Amino acid sequence: YDSGDYHAVVDKVLAHAGYEGLIAERDRLRAEGMLAGIGIASCLEPSGEVVVYLPAGDWVWLETGERIEGGRSHALTLPLDRIAAFTRLCERIPGF
Repeated sequence: YDSGDYHAVVDKVLAHAGYEGLIAERDRLRAEGMLAGIGIASCLEPSGEVVVYLPAGDWVWLETGERIEGGRSHALTLPLDRIAAFTRLCERIPGF
């Protein structure tokens, strides 16, 4: 599970997540006056359990559509080939 080549692993994760597209979407939203950012968390354990902290506010887990309360940490279990991506709930969320 640990290749030791951390830069290559991060590059693969960013490519899998479509990071360039996320940056473009973040910049577009910011240009419209919205607050937007990108957060990344990693997990090295094969269990796939991660703990993420979401700042105060209401959030949506993009994979499931589940609404999650911010202002605290959340323990998530997911396969290692999945990415836990969240967006802050706002008036307009593309695809929802």
